[in-house]
Amino acid sequence: MRLETRTIRKGKFKSGLRPVLAGLAFFLIIACASGSDVVGRWREIGKSATLEFRRDGTFEAVDNQGMAVRGKYALDEKGNMRVEITHQGSPPEVVKGKVTVRGDELTFEYSDHNDVERYRREK
Repeated sequence: MRLETRTIRKGKFKSGLRPVLAGLAFFLIIACASGSDVVGRWREIGKSATLEFRRDGTFEAVDNQGMAVRGKYALDEKGNMRVEITHQGSPPEVVKGKVTVRGDELTFEYSDHNDVERYRREK
């Protein structure tokens, strides 16, 4: 009788765990999909600034005056991006905004002001 009770409990546990695992897998797929859209090299449309986002959450950028910066980025499933720019000898600068990727065009809308930057994917 005890053996049967354990079998039933074990079965209930496994069947209750499946929806949780399926939900976790779905979340990871969505998170990876939105993050992978930005991965690559981008050039600001009509300008010389470039961005390069890597899969490991790091980036490098060169602005229109030729100044290079690097740091880390995080992107959630809603397109909210947090960029942490590393400056030698001083604390990191944090920039937040909304990223949208449509085809080969990336749009970054800053959270703290109304500026919008548009980039085209470099191949």
